[in-house]
Amino acid sequence: MTNLEQEAGILGASLVIYGKRKKLPRSLFDNPDHIAIGTPNINEFGRLVREEVAPRSLKMSCAEVDWQFRAAARLRGRMAIYDLGLVEWIAVEEPKRESQGDIKLRAVFYHDSLETVRTKLDKKGIRTKITPEKNGAYVNVEFDPQGLEFRMTDTPLAEIAEGQIDSGEAVVVNLDNRQSIDFI
Repeated sequence: MTNLEQEAGILGASLVIYGKRKKLPRSLFDNPDHIAIGTPNINEFGRLVREEVAPRSLKMSCAEVDWQFRAAARLRGRMAIYDLGLVEWIAVEEPKRESQGDIKLRAVFYHDSLETVRTKLDKKGIRTKITPEKNGAYVNVEFDPQGLEFRMTDTPLAEIAEGQIDSGEAVVVNLDNRQSIDFI
């Protein structure tokens, strides 16, 4: 992975092209929430968090969900998803056991009605399902064989991260303490 801004721009441009090709309503992408990166292995997860995300972040938390480490960080500045909008949050995910070696790059957008999203996508021939999680639900679309995805969620990452910290499911990473960051 080269740098986060470049990757977000490439993801956004690819998504715009896909959206035009499928004639998706632009309103689906009105509320960008965050960028998510699925790493190919635990070593790349640690490197990405330590070297690229932590230095650019105001705050960060780390949780283990279903034997998978996930970091959520609020960036110091905002990152552009091409011309779809700006995000202040990024998520980095260790791969699931069945997808070791795969890199996933995902743009995540907030929607309060996932049923409406499913209906709009279904009208364009894109079959999806609503996937419930402990902290909300989402609709996911992989639109590129290289692992580019977009996701519609009903819960912003900021809300999920704060909820995990409050419940003790996640720990706050002390960004002022290099040992705290190196632990990841």
